[in-house]
Amino acid sequence: MLKYTNSIVSLKALLQAFERLKLEGLSEKSISNYKNALAKLLEFLEEKYDIQGLKQSIMQEIGKYYKWKQSSNIGIHQLLNGLTKEDVIKGFHNLFKEEDKLFYAILTITGLRRGEALSIKIEDIDLENRVIYLNLIRRTKRVYFVFINSEVKDMLEEYINKHSLSKGILFKFSNRRLRYIFRMASYENKKVTAQLLRKFFATYSIENGTNPLIVDFLQGRVSFSILTRHYLRSSIKSLRKEYEKVWGKSGVI
Repeated sequence: MLKYTNSIVSLKALLQAFERLKLEGLSEKSISNYKNALAKLLEFLEEKYDIQGLKQSIMQEIGKYYKWKQSSNIGIHQLLNGLTKEDVIKGFHNLFKEEDKLFYAILTITGLRRGEALSIKIEDIDLENRVIYLNLIRRTKRVYFVFINSEVKDMLEEYINKHSLSKGILFKFSNRRLRYIFRMASYENKKVTAQLLRKFFATYSIENGTNPLIVDFLQGRVSFSILTRHYLRSSIKSLRKEYEKVWGKSGVI
């Protein structure tokens, strides 16, 4: 067990931290590789340095050691700490264009990956029931549908009607435009990314009482068949009810 400043890092704490990384959809193999690398790094630090008072140094070393595939600019301390509700709200209000705000809002209240949000088609949006259907298959991951709250439903409806959209891809953003959106949403030393918004959705949902299995389903980590096997109340109606408990009046968007 390593002690530094007023904090304690134990094996249990490290394992809990890596469990939180699963919320980001990292594979078991990737997480295992990170665990092994971290263990070797800490073992080296134990032998070479006096650990007392080196919290900042250790975090800096870990940040250098890991190069996250999703974003090389996100340090491990930021990934683990994530975004607060206030960070997310401020990021939303930093945006000016309606389509940018809509994209940001959908990422926030659905927990979708950036690529999944970019694949949304107009014809897959059920505004009446506030459901977006997705049929994306990536190896063993499959997302069937996600919910939106009434605020985002109104934003979507206004945007679709204003631009007379009836079918096709909802968002046609270039990589340059995407970088612009997240650069605008970020502020001071607080970086906002699609990955961190996805983590925020999972963390906020679970902390406010949503069954983790439901969160796993909505974020594409388990299939509907697995959900129904372990969670009996798994109709769209019952799942929407669970979703609304957290996101219906969250005040995030």
